[in-house]
Amino acid sequence: SCKGGQCVETTCDSTNCSSGCCDSAKVCQNGTSDSVCGTGGAACIACTSTQACLSQKCTLKSSGQYKVILKSITMEQGVSCDTWGKCDLYVELTVGSTKATSATKEGTNQPVWNESMLIATQSQITSKFEAKVYDDDWPIDEYMGTCKPTITSKDLAAGKITTECGRYMSYGFLRTCKATFEFKAN
Repeated sequence: SCKGGQCVETTCDSTNCSSGCCDSAKVCQNGTSDSVCGTGGAACIACTSTQACLSQKCTLKSSGQYKVILKSITMEQGVSCDTWGKCDLYVELTVGSTKATSATKEGTNQPVWNESMLIATQSQITSKFEAKVYDDDWPIDEYMGTCKPTITSKDLAAGKITTECGRYMSYGFLRTCKATFEFKAN
C-alpha cells in the first residue's frame, strides 16, 4: 500500500485484524463466509463442502452426507470360527434407520473389504451406528459380536474409526474382534 508517498508492505495480523482473518493478499477479512473463515488475525481457511463457517470456525454441517466404508475386521489372535479353520465374515450395518449387509469374505480371520456400504448424514451417523459381525455357516450363521461406537463430529472430521465389536464365546474362550470404518464426504 502507499503510505506517505512510499510503498510499504501490507501486513495483516492479530494487531490489526483481531476480529477477522487474513487472506492470501494479507487483507483483513471478516472471517464469516465458508470460503474465508477465521478470527484473531490468523490465516483465513476455506471450509470443505461438508463444513460451514459458524462462529468463525469451519464446522461440520449436520446435513453433510458421508459414504460409510467398511475397511476391515481384525480377529483376536488364535480365533478359529469353525472346527475346520478360518472365518467367513460379513457385517450387518445400521446407521440411523438405514441398513446394509456387506459381502462375505471367505476363509480369512483378517478380512479387508474397502466396501462402501451406505450413504448417511452426520446426524444419522451420530444418532445410531451399529455393526453386527457374523461368520457365514451352514445351517445357521454364527454371531461374532456387535460394535456400537458413539461417533462424534470429530470422528467424522478424522474420517476413520476403529471399534471393538463386543465379546463372544468361541469354543469355551472369550474372544474379541475390531472393525475399522472410514467416512468420506459424498
